[in-house]
Amino acid sequence: MSRIIINNRHYDLGWLSDPENDSAQNLLRKHYQNPIRPVCGCLSMPDGRNRELSIRKCRRFLLARLPKTGENHSILCPFYGTSESRATANGGAQPAIIERNGIVNINLASYLRVAMDLKGAGGGGHAPAGATRPTITLLGLLNESLHQTRLNIWYPNRQRKRSLTTLHNCILDMAQDMVIEGERRRLADMLVIPHWLQDKPGSLRGNRATLFVKTTKPERAAIIIGHVTRWIPSRRETGGIGVGLDLLDELLWMTPETAAAAERSFGQLISEIDKRDRHILAICTVFRTGKYCTIADLALLRTNLQFIPVESAYELQIADKLVAEGRAFRKPLRVDGSGFRPDFVLTDGDKDWALEVFGMTRDPAYQARKERKLKIYHQQRIPLWSWTPEDDDAVPDFPERETKPAG
Repeated sequence: MSRIIINNRHYDLGWLSDPENDSAQNLLRKHYQNPIRPVCGCLSMPDGRNRELSIRKCRRFLLARLPKTGENHSILCPFYGTSESRATANGGAQPAIIERNGIVNINLASYLRVAMDLKGAGGGGHAPAGATRPTITLLGLLNESLHQTRLNIWYPNRQRKRSLTTLHNCILDMAQDMVIEGERRRLADMLVIPHWLQDKPGSLRGNRATLFVKTTKPERAAIIIGHVTRWIPSRRETGGIGVGLDLLDELLWMTPETAAAAERSFGQLISEIDKRDRHILAICTVFRTGKYCTIADLALLRTNLQFIPVESAYELQIADKLVAEGRAFRKPLRVDGSGFRPDFVLTDGDKDWALEVFGMTRDPAYQARKERKLKIYHQQRIPLWSWTPEDDDAVPDFPERETKPAG
């Protein structure tokens, strides 16, 4: 069970991580800069390893692990991470994501300044070769944003439903403390997330105005995150695709080359744009010339209607079933730390459970990864729930929840 100990009292991590939970925010505000730190209770044994946490303040308050303590946590804990978790094998280069003194520095693999003819760009915007520091893609940046804001953690007794405004407020708050390497700008200064304002006409006007302000300089890009609602082929002979985002009345245009690259990478997600049981989120870099906005680089991510990321239609079923049954859980993301990631972690039982959806049964590489996971679960005595859709169409019952109140 995901417990956080603050001043000798136990609190549910999901409850504390909900940025729209006023009671949790007041509690974290009260203990912000308190010399007695919160402690993560992911491992109950008193082994002497430091599992203290810090309280980070943006405009909201978030729990964060202390430097060099990631390996002290349970492998199922959201604060777990190996010392190599933020680096890649690149001759000892600094990692792509560096956290220092409350600031997250991102080395992004996308152009944010005009350095090429966009009409000739084949997919638009990867950083020049030869850089010694590793980079992350736009998709990695979106995952990192969801991870930093704890939007990948679901607590059932929420005060409000999640919406585009939730996404806007949480990510924009987090982006105040993130900088893009080489830009000398905070991510918040270049970020646009269309969201609901006082009414729909006002929302359309306000979001368009924000986009135009943040693309005022034609040589500098904005980074846009939004819910894709339209994918429209151009009627012009030159081709291209217009991308429509919810609550933004400005189509974002891609060249045929950029569109082809997006369709190769995200064809399945593009085909799901019209499905009403999910969101397809886009993150893209956008330059503006006059009144036209051009996408230089784009990535897509599937989530359920509560903005929980999922990697397949089967995972979507699991996330929706967990939400419908009022369960508390976490969706580990690709930036969570080590390469080991359960599909989900159920956090409201007597112990945390790993939840796995096993597919691709005839793929040898997939089977090898599955066997490695099963070995880790066995060695570390991690409770495992699994579903193999090829063997059983019905989703099995989840493990029983803890009867003790979580808050």
